[in-house]
Amino acid sequence: MPLLSPILLLFLCTILVQASPYENYSVDLRQHDMATPYELSGTWQFFPNTFLTEEEVPKNEGVPYRVPAPFYRSEVLPERYGFGTFFKTVYICPKHECMLGLEVLPMHQAFTIFVNGEKIYKNGILGNTPLETEATKETSIIVPIQTTGDTLRILVHFSNFHNRRGGPWRSFFIGSLNVLSDLETWSRGREVAFFSAILTLALIFLMLHYLDPNRDNVKYRIYFSLLCIGAAFRVGLTGNRLLADIPFFSREILLRLEYGSVYFSIALWCVYLRSLYPGFFSKAVSHICLAISLLFLIATLFVSPRIYSELMPLYNTVLIFVFLYILFFTVHILIKRQGGALLLFLSNSLIVLSITHDIFAYDLIHARHMFPYGMAGMVFIQAIILSRDFSYARNHQQSLAIEMKEINQSLHRFIPQDVISLMNKHEISSIRIGDQISKQLTIMTIDIHSFTAISESLSPEDIFSLINAYHSKIGPVIERFGGVITSYLGDGIIIFFEAYNPCVLDAADALHRELTTFLFKDIRLSHSIGIHGGTVTLGPVGYKERMDILLCSSTVEIAQKIEELSRIYGAETVITETIQNQHTPPLCRHLDTLVFPHIAEPIHMYQVFSTTKDPRYIHTPLFTEAVGRYRQRDWNGAIEKFTQLLSKTPDDLALHEYIRRCTQHKTYGTPLDWCGYHSV
Repeated sequence: MPLLSPILLLFLCTILVQASPYENYSVDLRQHDMATPYELSGTWQFFPNTFLTEEEVPKNEGVPYRVPAPFYRSEVLPERYGFGTFFKTVYICPKHECMLGLEVLPMHQAFTIFVNGEKIYKNGILGNTPLETEATKETSIIVPIQTTGDTLRILVHFSNFHNRRGGPWRSFFIGSLNVLSDLETWSRGREVAFFSAILTLALIFLMLHYLDPNRDNVKYRIYFSLLCIGAAFRVGLTGNRLLADIPFFSREILLRLEYGSVYFSIALWCVYLRSLYPGFFSKAVSHICLAISLLFLIATLFVSPRIYSELMPLYNTVLIFVFLYILFFTVHILIKRQGGALLLFLSNSLIVLSITHDIFAYDLIHARHMFPYGMAGMVFIQAIILSRDFSYARNHQQSLAIEMKEINQSLHRFIPQDVISLMNKHEISSIRIGDQISKQLTIMTIDIHSFTAISESLSPEDIFSLINAYHSKIGPVIERFGGVITSYLGDGIIIFFEAYNPCVLDAADALHRELTTFLFKDIRLSHSIGIHGGTVTLGPVGYKERMDILLCSSTVEIAQKIEELSRIYGAETVITETIQNQHTPPLCRHLDTLVFPHIAEPIHMYQVFSTTKDPRYIHTPLFTEAVGRYRQRDWNGAIEKFTQLLSKTPDDLALHEYIRRCTQHKTYGTPLDWCGYHSV
């Protein structure tokens, strides 16, 4: 209620503070500063059903008529339509320094104004019957007055047979011509601002509606846009009648639009409120208001102005009940603490009070129209609502952007950006089932030795702590050399490098050095690395709700298998001939040749050494000679050479493996198709 106090005070002031009517037919302005416009309200001398000249006025007896007031509020015209002459004398200072003017506000009827016997303005054609009378459309104008003395005799002929609001229902203003022009310019500018602001608000809500993909479920914006368009027409059709400047709008069209905009806007207002709060605004009230407004609108479109203008008091009575329900509805949602209820309460209150005020302004009192101000207040409140909504949407969007960034960063921990880029995608969201790409890659596999035995002595929490500590140790090393981890297989890892990456063997060496310092609860880990290169097919597997990236190729299988076999030979890092050819001359020895059942060509496996001082590397020629005897089926010669090497490098497990094979072949025989290769 404190918020409504200024509005109620303004409403009461417009009713109570009016120009005091004069009880005579003259007004003395000789002491009045004509720079301040004066409203010629009060009592005028009226001569009903006759058009008199200035000379004929003293010869006839008129009746008092309080201006402004339409004919239907006067008892001198029982039929409420007709014609007549109004007369008033104005005394002015003969030595005023400014050019005087008379402001004539639009009234949609035929009338002619004379000052001191000179016709200064004419609107339409005066007549004694409806057929003879014709009014034209008009906007407010300012007419200059030529003065030669201290007396202005203002005579006005009125003729109205078509509009309920006929007669002098608006005042005339007299004052300085320049001041009146400035005030009229300001008044028109104010109404243009109101008109533009309301149409702009309508356009904003229209754009919000049609740009919203969920617009079928949020229709209140389109209703509010249409409501604003109707309200803008109402502003342009009242006051200074801005729309009268449009050439193809005739007087009859303007009059129908003026009445029809009321019916159109009120019905849309109810529909808008119901769509905004469907569970609170009565559907029955909305439909009844819509039906009544439609009936009045049809009458406005198809019957004469005299008939539909007479219906306005009836519609105003309906409006009072509609307004009472709207205020009840607004208070109800305010009590229920619905979102935006307070701002809607203020907006509805402004509109209800301004329209109610204008109803009384037309029919009971003389006061300025408040509807444009009510609409301006509503536009201001809606601007606050829009600002709040946009601010909320912007903050929500920023929060979503931050959240999406965090989600993307989290997703990249599962599917690295390098994998996404490798598939020629920009975002992980663009990856679909069926996407795949084949590229030349280098695959590295790493596995911890005897991890199962180690884990049996640890608790589940310690197992995860060990694995995570291990991965956090080797992960940065892999990234530093350009590797990308694609899969975690428990204690094992699958990594890919771009083909022909010269840092692959350096990465393997750095991993070995890093793990020599790794210690977890007195547990030291040992591991082996297998590296192979070739064509790899990369793509998502799974279904649309759950996917993972898979490296599908025999290249991955070979890398995993040689890493697994490396333990038999006691080799920390093993590579295939493909990698060996790309890194000439690496510190390595040819360890074995493997035959895979589904691969036609044999795979040559090499053991990589980190230093030339390694005894196994120093005795590589003797090892190569021993392996040559083994492939020639010279079991005794091979055993002799391997035994000779064993005395020099007793920790070389490859020698024990070959001695075992030679002994097995010597004891159990050798297949005829054996070619010296080891079958996997």
